[in-house]
Amino acid sequence: MKKSTKLISLILAVVMVFSASCISVAASAIPAAAQGSVETLMKNENLAQLVTWIINNLNGAKDNITGTVLRLVYLFAGDKIGGAGKDVYSMKDEALAKLLLDWLDTDILPDLASNVPDAVTTIVNLLPGLSLNLGSVDGVLGTAYDACRLANGVINVGILNDLKGDALKGVKRSGGDLNVIKALLQWLADNTGIIEKALKGNLDLGVINSAVDLSEYEDLIKNIGVFAKSYIYLLIDGHAQGGKFKQGEMAGDWGSSAYKDYTADQMLAAALIKLINDSDAVVSKEEANTALDTSFYGLLAKYGPSLYTRFAVDFLNGTLKDLIGKLKDYPEAAKAFNMNYTFTKDSFNSAFEDANATGFLGQFNNILCIIFKTMLSEDAYKAINPDKGGNDKLNGNLTKLCRYVLPILATYSDNLGFDFTKFTADAVKDMDLPEMAVAVLKIFFPTWFKDAYKAEPDLLKNAQTLAQLGAVTMKYVVANRDLLNWYTNGLTLKDLTDQITADAIADMDDRTCEDLVANIGARLGAFALDEKKDVTHFTLENAKPDWTWKDYCDEIVDWAINFIKGFPAVTVKHVSAKMGEYDGNGPFYKLNVVLNELIDFAFLSDVNDATFKLDTETLLFDTILDNAFRFDVAAILKVFEVNTQEGNVLAGPVIKGVIGIVDRLLTALFSHTCGAAKDFQKELSCTRAITGTYDSKNGHYNGTPKDVENYENHNYVEIAELNLAPTCKDQGYTYFECDKCGEVKKEPIAATGEHQWELTEEDKAQGIQVYTCSVCGEEDIKTVAPEETVPANLADVSGDGEIKSEDARLALRASVGLEPDIVKGTDAYLAADVTGDGEVKSEDARIILRLSVNLDSMDDIKANYGK
Repeated sequence: MKKSTKLISLILAVVMVFSASCISVAASAIPAAAQGSVETLMKNENLAQLVTWIINNLNGAKDNITGTVLRLVYLFAGDKIGGAGKDVYSMKDEALAKLLLDWLDTDILPDLASNVPDAVTTIVNLLPGLSLNLGSVDGVLGTAYDACRLANGVINVGILNDLKGDALKGVKRSGGDLNVIKALLQWLADNTGIIEKALKGNLDLGVINSAVDLSEYEDLIKNIGVFAKSYIYLLIDGHAQGGKFKQGEMAGDWGSSAYKDYTADQMLAAALIKLINDSDAVVSKEEANTALDTSFYGLLAKYGPSLYTRFAVDFLNGTLKDLIGKLKDYPEAAKAFNMNYTFTKDSFNSAFEDANATGFLGQFNNILCIIFKTMLSEDAYKAINPDKGGNDKLNGNLTKLCRYVLPILATYSDNLGFDFTKFTADAVKDMDLPEMAVAVLKIFFPTWFKDAYKAEPDLLKNAQTLAQLGAVTMKYVVANRDLLNWYTNGLTLKDLTDQITADAIADMDDRTCEDLVANIGARLGAFALDEKKDVTHFTLENAKPDWTWKDYCDEIVDWAINFIKGFPAVTVKHVSAKMGEYDGNGPFYKLNVVLNELIDFAFLSDVNDATFKLDTETLLFDTILDNAFRFDVAAILKVFEVNTQEGNVLAGPVIKGVIGIVDRLLTALFSHTCGAAKDFQKELSCTRAITGTYDSKNGHYNGTPKDVENYENHNYVEIAELNLAPTCKDQGYTYFECDKCGEVKKEPIAATGEHQWELTEEDKAQGIQVYTCSVCGEEDIKTVAPEETVPANLADVSGDGEIKSEDARLALRASVGLEPDIVKGTDAYLAADVTGDGEVKSEDARIILRLSVNLDSMDDIKANYGK
């Protein structure tokens, strides 16, 4: 690679580092069964309520719930029950049931049959007629049904007298393994009262109490909090051993840990702090207690500098510094950077002082300003002059950065290998951020898409916006990777890419371009899945030539729902069951239902109203694509700033939020909540806002959101350094820049019409003055009375200092031309012209003679002739 080509790669790499982002997620509200702290949750009463609630909602008669339970079992114990290495999420429910029951029949029940627990033997002896068969699943089912039937009122076996066994009647594996699982789940649901009493620790077994030692069971119930804490300890120390509960204590290294005296809440807080800090250091109780009273936002704000140290400082001081160091060979570029900069773990502390109010990404602009200050040279920093503050300043700062960097590239255009000559300082001052992005990207497209560009070079030339460039990119990708004829079932990408021509592209509006991008992208995704159908089990056999991107997405979403059927159950329970009713709403309805059930979108500040429902179509098009095509980085980041709306669980104590996450998932598995429609208006950018109605009950917009007519909400700030004052003939301009999106506008100032006159030429004798405007050069000639001068030697023609008859004689000779030395313009001629009429005549000689003999005075001459 040429040295000049490396330069552009280096500088652009540096610029691109200044626009990165990240997000995090969390969940929702807490029902009565899960309210309070973890410690409270672990108490018997609440634990019993929670388990009972789950079992009551675990209706074994429903296939989707059964599938959910099976997959949860494999999730936690798959390696022990023969599920290791198996794709249990794409297996049918029947196959999953068989896998589980085969394991019981082969590895578990034969051992149980040869080592019957004392409690079971006691029960058998108390229930005459009970035939014991524990060697197989069928045998256990038959024994359990008979036990329920015989115990019902036959003898006092306490709560076992109330056992309901109808769900197990006649159930055998020959009737289908899935039916066996359903029957067992139904049996649990029918007997939740007994399970609840067991969890509360007051299980009455009647006469069995005296025959069976329940002390270990009672210890487990009494110490359920310790049992839970031992597993939370595993979150804190990945190498810890929770061990097994035995004789009232938890075995393993739990008892010797630094956290043995911590409450479950404190341990969860410690786990979160250690996760954020990525540290093995022990978290003190004081620090854990502080975190318990802090929100998610506050926790991220407090430990934000630590996160930036982990993820940003090493990169900024390492890879990026090496890149910048290589710019020293290019004088103009080298002057832009501080070659000896260093970031420390405290470099970003000031940016997080207000992070609790704005969120982790709400400080992105302040972080950017710190990066500018540290990495750029003093002159470059002053020239860019970034504005500190919220992310509303971000686009403006990125604009300033590009306006500074691009003219540097223009300096090297002769040897760069790319033509940057258009980016002069004068040119970029009138370009906004999207314009600069389009112009820069178009320079590289011929390199990135060589073959496609050669085939149709005018296509790129005619694309003038980022949206149009996005459509061109999709066509180039398809052409460059030879995907045009991908998928052979009569459907290809050609009918879409044929629409993107050099003649058509310039007339395409942004929405048309977005639809083309979505259509090509959706087909590419669907075609790729179909290409791997032996792995994905996805087929496009129903696809039609007139399908839109929504149709393809619909197919993909349906496949995904079926592919993960039962885990989570909401995909089937709340979507598939209503597909006939909501088919017309397309894939986003289904995605909205699933995602809004599983996730509390309170971590997005731009979600609809206080229900925190998100519409994925709006997120994709209006938030991501629209803002990306406007290069509006601030608008995208704004979505991830702190959401302060009431009801946001992320703004409350962190542990309640953790419980809320767990509860949200459980609720999504087994129940469903509904909301109501609400009108909204949402700003998407400074020049676009949409209105519509969002139906949180169904999780989608009613109809298509409409653009607010003639919407414009720029916040213009005057750019004094660019202002151009008006002149006498030319108008001036006042420049303004939107501090939200960086758009620049200029307002004309009328020409003043006031010349700056300067006297440049004068003829006093003729009474002529010439004035010239110092600004535009226009001339103005003025006529004034000639300035009459009276020579000091008036009438003294000879110049000897006296007026004599000789002077009269010389004047008379001059009047008839006999004195060649006394001509116009000479001092003698002016002295002889006592009448001041510009001519020497005999009259002048007569007056001079009278003066010489004192018949006239000089005052008489001045009075009579105006001298």
